[in-house]
Amino acid sequence: DDDPAQKVISEIPVAVSSPLLFGNISQNGLNRYYNSATALGSDGTVLGTYSKVHLVPFGEFTPLREYFPFLANISVQIGDFFSGDSHRPIATGDGALGVLICFEGVFPTITNETVRRGATVLVNMTNDAWFGRSSAAYQHLGFYVFRAIETDRWVLRAANTGFSAIIDPQGHIRARTGLFEKTALTGHFAMKQSQTFYVRHGDYFMILVGSAILFFLLYALLPRGSKKH
Repeated sequence: DDDPAQKVISEIPVAVSSPLLFGNISQNGLNRYYNSATALGSDGTVLGTYSKVHLVPFGEFTPLREYFPFLANISVQIGDFFSGDSHRPIATGDGALGVLICFEGVFPTITNETVRRGATVLVNMTNDAWFGRSSAAYQHLGFYVFRAIETDRWVLRAANTGFSAIIDPQGHIRARTGLFEKTALTGHFAMKQSQTFYVRHGDYFMILVGSAILFFLLYALLPRGSKKH
């Protein structure tokens, strides 16, 4: 409560009469740190915190370090984080924020689960400074176009070096910043409750169709016995 930074942050949503979502490092228990996002209501109270579940190997944690300690010495990780326990949205008075930290939105299974749990809008917070001006920054943005279409959700993207963007459920980028551009992005979006077929069933339908195709291909390649005349 005596942290001056915390005081300043808690005053922002009050000043603008709007909820605020910001990234932070949270702690739960002794020496357990999480890459998190916390939402504050328009009165400055905490609405909820989401902790990143899908961590970046050798970036946010070192796999198998307890068995191979030398791996910690060759890792370029920026932190030693623990995974969050679920892709649970943060409830607000107007809807539920499905938070996707960094590259979590690259995986459709994660966004599907987030929407099934009640997310009415998807929010991606990411540090893309690693990519510089390379094509990776464009590719990372492109993944969220697909996630918007698959889930029938608006996607709000905040990237510290760009591209920040507002993407509608049809995959149209309604607004976008440039790379390494000092600016602010504003626009309109809507909360949605519907669930698409893909959200409900995921890749099972494609697996079923793929399996059927493979079966018929193998059947067609089976040798046929010659008929005797």
